[in-house]
Amino acid sequence: MSQTQQQLATEIEALQAEVARLKAALKQACPPQIDQSWLVNEIATQIRRSLDLEEVLETTVTEIRRFLATDRVIIFCFEPDRVGRAIAESVGAEWRSIRSISIHDPCFSEQYADLYQQGHVSANSDICASGFRQCYIDMLAQFQVRANLVVPILQGEGLWGLLIAHHCCAPRSWQPEEISLLQKLATQVGIAIQQAELYQQSQRELMERKRNEIVLREMSEALGNAVEGISRLDAQGRYIAVNEAYAHMAGYQPEEMLGMDWRKTVHPEDLDKLTAAYQAMVADGKVEVEARGVRKDRVVFYKQLFMVSAYNDRKQFTGHHCFMKDIGERKQAEAVLQRLNQDLESRVQIRTAELSQVNCDLQQELRFRQQAEAALQRQIARERVLQSITQKIRQSLDLCEVLPTAVDEVRQLLQADRALIFQLVADGTGAVVQESVLPDYPVTAEMRFPDEWFSQACYEYYCQGNPRIVPDVAVDDWAACLAEFMASVCVKSKIVAPIVQRRKDGSPFVWGLLIVHACSDYRQWQQDEAELLQQIADQMAIALQQAELYQQLQQELRERRQTQASLQQSEALFRSLSEASPIGIFRNDAEGKCIYTNPRYREITGATLEETLGDGWQQFIHPEDLKKLLPERSADMLAKQESSVELRHVRKDGTVRLCKIKAAPILSTTHDLLGYVGTVEDITESRAIEQMKNEFISIVSHELRTPLASIRGSLGLLASDVLKDDPDTAQHMLDIATIETERLVRLVSDILDLERLESNKVVLDKQWCSAATLMQQSIEVLQPLAEENQIHLSCSPLSAQIWVAPDRIIQTLVNLLGNAIKFSPPSSHVTLTASIQANRILFQVRDRGRGIPAHKLEEIFGRFQQVDASDSRNEGGTGLGLAICRNIVQQHGGKIWVESVVGKGSTFYFTIPIPTE
Repeated sequence: MSQTQQQLATEIEALQAEVARLKAALKQACPPQIDQSWLVNEIATQIRRSLDLEEVLETTVTEIRRFLATDRVIIFCFEPDRVGRAIAESVGAEWRSIRSISIHDPCFSEQYADLYQQGHVSANSDICASGFRQCYIDMLAQFQVRANLVVPILQGEGLWGLLIAHHCCAPRSWQPEEISLLQKLATQVGIAIQQAELYQQSQRELMERKRNEIVLREMSEALGNAVEGISRLDAQGRYIAVNEAYAHMAGYQPEEMLGMDWRKTVHPEDLDKLTAAYQAMVADGKVEVEARGVRKDRVVFYKQLFMVSAYNDRKQFTGHHCFMKDIGERKQAEAVLQRLNQDLESRVQIRTAELSQVNCDLQQELRFRQQAEAALQRQIARERVLQSITQKIRQSLDLCEVLPTAVDEVRQLLQADRALIFQLVADGTGAVVQESVLPDYPVTAEMRFPDEWFSQACYEYYCQGNPRIVPDVAVDDWAACLAEFMASVCVKSKIVAPIVQRRKDGSPFVWGLLIVHACSDYRQWQQDEAELLQQIADQMAIALQQAELYQQLQQELRERRQTQASLQQSEALFRSLSEASPIGIFRNDAEGKCIYTNPRYREITGATLEETLGDGWQQFIHPEDLKKLLPERSADMLAKQESSVELRHVRKDGTVRLCKIKAAPILSTTHDLLGYVGTVEDITESRAIEQMKNEFISIVSHELRTPLASIRGSLGLLASDVLKDDPDTAQHMLDIATIETERLVRLVSDILDLERLESNKVVLDKQWCSAATLMQQSIEVLQPLAEENQIHLSCSPLSAQIWVAPDRIIQTLVNLLGNAIKFSPPSSHVTLTASIQANRILFQVRDRGRGIPAHKLEEIFGRFQQVDASDSRNEGGTGLGLAICRNIVQQHGGKIWVESVVGKGSTFYFTIPIPTE
């Protein structure tokens, strides 16, 4: 080091020592109140200079701990459940740090929360003698606290947190000026917190607005950086397109670089750097980097790269664009600049001697400190009032609450006689829409002013957001027409602040005016009062705009809810009708794919919902029917017409159901096909019933025709007098007619009886009966017939009570016994027995007749069924007796069947259940 430099360093050290001595002397000369004011002023200045809340809070706790000479200072922030943590801390090295530790004080919510929210300050010189609950003392002891000073940090009317000073080494008596200092600083911290929150909110709002600008600016910068070289690389980092300028900078021909890996053109020492940049580009979409490149001739050059990711339509990474600029000349200029900076540093060292001026600056700052503190206090009070009014205005989006709050707060703040809001309308007229006035003066609310009284110059002045002070309304050039009206409502002077909003095109317009009146005397309004009124008017403009947007949003929400409710009601109605429909319903889209089936459809086809969707429904159509259906369906879809078809559905269990399907097209307002809706009706049973009906009519007509033919023939012979000379033959013809008539009557009676039983029109009058009595009565009825046919009829009565309709059981027994007698040879036996089996009684009728073939054992219980077709003629039966018997037994809950061996006889069985109760 040269002698000159040593002398310069010595002088600098001497100056620094002198500055330190002057600062110490200044501090000793200043009373504690000035030092406190200086600290408050410093922190307030820091808050205005910085929007970094963490930096402001750390500065605050550090300065407070230094000023109070205490062991720990923290800013404690509450969470919603009253659990909190220290978000800023300044603590001595020998004491425990509690930063970021979550603390839950069970005593806090019970004793202190409401007090702190009301601004209560807690100063405790010795926590052990302060009267605290033991749980609170134990918690403080964990953090080595002997004395504490706690001041609340408020946000609006809520408790945000606490500013706390801890003395750990010993008890300490806190002085009034120390308590006052912490209260002032807590207020500053509250301002800092709100300022940071407002800043963050504004940043979020600006972010969306600037997003498009950023994208456009970045693309413009990218194109500007790419004027010298442009290339396109694939996802593996190989060149697939290179312009002449890019290839020239790299020392290649463009075709030589195609397919080349980009790493080949990078200086080995910068390869890691560019690899990291490439990865950042893949992750973030773009990157800018400077590095050294190696040409084909191995010459090193400096290049600036701007890389942008490329994606396909599916957002898949397909490579990137690279824009390159040769920055060799700039690097040379930077080297020259570095040398110039070194020269500049030497000059700065020479100018360090000017530090002596610091002493003068400190003296001047001391003279103006009191003035600055007073101005600061006025500004803080003004900002606090403005913040309070703003919060009250913005607490509601209802104009009926916002406007009265605003005028009341403004009148009280400025100590005016009247505060009002005057709203302009499109035709230039206006009215007072809200007013707060002292009882001594008239009310102007809802008065209208039919004539336009704003001059163009006045309106443009207000559009710029400028307030206007009128010391004497009688000499107001811009509102001379209002002088008489002002006198009538006792106004002497006023301040007018425009409430300015913006149209959709960004142009300003005056929504209305916020006005304060002095009525008792002429008042000299101050400029800061006008500025404060204008700030409140600006906040009202924001609140009004928010309220209008909120009302529009509420209206849109109401309309949407009504529309949604209507849609949901319509959909619910359709779905409820569809789900409860007794016929199947399906819905197809325009391509014929099934998109919906109701429960009845799935019940008919025996399929699940998933199996019927798409083309799945086709697997349940009989292959023969499906082959015919598909071409017809395609033709109907092309013609957009209705269709009706009968086809067979084959269930998974193999059963076949005959269904009738109808489908109708769903067309848009432009007659485009949207799909089809259709119904599926199971007609299997109805077709079977129709077939049975036809067969029944055929059989009945045949059965009726036979006796009628005999009757007609007999009566015809008698009517023709052919047998008038042969009385025996004539009598025989009459006997035939009588027998066939009786047979016809029996046939009709049996048909009617069977029809009533099968349609449940006959109500069984059940009662407790003796089985033996019923069996004996049946035997007695048929005993004459048995004797006539030389049949031995026997019975083994069962002594048991049964719950039956006695007449119907006797009818069944008589029918079975009568058949046994008719079809048994003379001198044979017919027996009737009964027995109890578990929960039923079994009746048996046994004969020794000709028997029944095996294939007829079930058929004979059908209508008009006989073992032999001649039985009807020979035995006089109708073929309905066994059908009637089966129906009677089934209505009693029993079963009937027959067992038989041809040539050896038959045994008819039927059961009657025994009731459990």
